[in-house]
Amino acid sequence: MDWYAAAFSVCTIAFFECIVIAWIYGSDRLFDDIKMMIGYRPNIWWRICWHFITPILLLTILVFTLVNYERPVYGTYQYPDWSIAIGWMLASVSVVPIPVMMVKQIYQAKGTLLQRIQYTLKPSEKWGPYLQKYRAVYKYTHSADLETNALPFLPERRLDVSTA
Repeated sequence: MDWYAAAFSVCTIAFFECIVIAWIYGSDRLFDDIKMMIGYRPNIWWRICWHFITPILLLTILVFTLVNYERPVYGTYQYPDWSIAIGWMLASVSVVPIPVMMVKQIYQAKGTLLQRIQYTLKPSEKWGPYLQKYRAVYKYTHSADLETNALPFLPERRLDVSTA
C-alpha cells in the first residue's frame, strides 16, 4: 500500500502543483506574495527550481516509478488482482479530482473552448492577502491581470509593498 499511497500520488500532485504555481499563477506573482510575507523577494534560484528543476525531477521520478512498477509481493505471497485494483483506486482517489475539477471549471465557463480555457487560467479577483492593508496594494498592482483576457503566465507587473 505504501507504493499506491505515496509514490504515484505524491509525485503526480507535486508535479501539477509546480506547473500551476510557476506557469499559471506565475512566479512573479508568487514572489510578490512572498515579499509581502517576509519583506524581500526570493532570488533567481527559486524561480529556476520552480519552473524547471523541480518539475523535471518530479516527472522523471514518476516516469521511472511507473516504468519499474512490479506487482507487490510479501515474501513469496502474490497479491490477487482485486487487491492490486484496490491499490490503484486508492492511488487515484487523490489524483482524479484534479482533472475532474479542471473539466468542470472549463465546462461551466462561458464562450468558445479557447475563451473558456483562457478564463479559467486567469487569476480570480477573490485571490489575495487576508489583511486589508495588503489587499488594497495587491488589487491595485494585479488589477490588469483581472481586467484583461491575457493568460496569467504572461509577464506581470511587480508588487511594491514598501508603501503599504
